[in-house]
Amino acid sequence: MMKKLLTLLLCIIINLSSFYSQNNKIDSLENLLSKAKYDTTKASLLAQIGFEYKVSDPLKAKKYGEKALKIS
Repeated sequence: MMKKLLTLLLCIIINLSSFYSQNNKIDSLENLLSKAKYDTTKASLLAQIGFEYKVSDPLKAKKYGEKALKIS
């Protein structure tokens, strides 16, 4: 029983840390996007942000992907 509980706790901690790092990466990419001057750079950043959202929020991923295609 204790082994199962520890395994569950470890899985929760790993998922939370990956969620935090994903949000951190998205924030960094969005910051770069706000400073980007060229459309090619913006399209690339939009695509990268969409890729980061693919699992956590597929609708946002699609939105960013469509924006990237529109610019390119």
